[in-house]
Amino acid sequence: IDRNDKNQIEYLKALYDEAIYELDRKLTTVFSLLEDIELAKNTIIIITSDHGEEFMEHGELYHGRNIYRTSTYVPLIMYIPGIKKNKINDLIQGIDIYPTVLGLTGLSPQSFIQGNNFTDVILKKKNAKTNQYVISDNRGMAVGVQDKKWRLYFNMINPTISELYDIESDPFEQEEIKYLYPTIYEELVKVAKKYLAEGNATKQ
Repeated sequence: IDRNDKNQIEYLKALYDEAIYELDRKLTTVFSLLEDIELAKNTIIIITSDHGEEFMEHGELYHGRNIYRTSTYVPLIMYIPGIKKNKINDLIQGIDIYPTVLGLTGLSPQSFIQGNNFTDVILKKKNAKTNQYVISDNRGMAVGVQDKKWRLYFNMINPTISELYDIESDPFEQEEIKYLYPTIYEELVKVAKKYLAEGNATKQ
């Protein structure tokens, strides 16, 4: 692949879109089967992904080398019998899915598990526990810390090249602004360092 050839990059995107379309078709078959044998009445369906893909937004292709939102921002769609259609705007990460499934089914974990149970959020209960931040960890090389407005890319090998983005106005993380918002930057760095000090690196 010639990474400087925009036509080739667009072709890769088209192939990726085709794969998504094919998945949609197969999911339709699964949903129809669940309806036919009436399993949909007592089956929780979760559609998500473990990662996104990069198409040169930050100088890389595919996934695994960076933890920008192109790789970490993924869909999370849940069908839960008896729950009305709703959009949740709280911060949820992949590690929260398992405890949430346990909560929705009324089960308790047999031992300590990471992540938050979002059942109360789904049921719209008052004072439901939510995440203040979500964390991305790139195999001990970098940590991403994000709240609803800001996202920090903290380079653990060389913190001087760490980055800050306003994802409300810049969702594709194209304008690095840590020097414009040093207080926000330092606050999120503390969160990243606390995460590392607790020995969480590479676990999620």
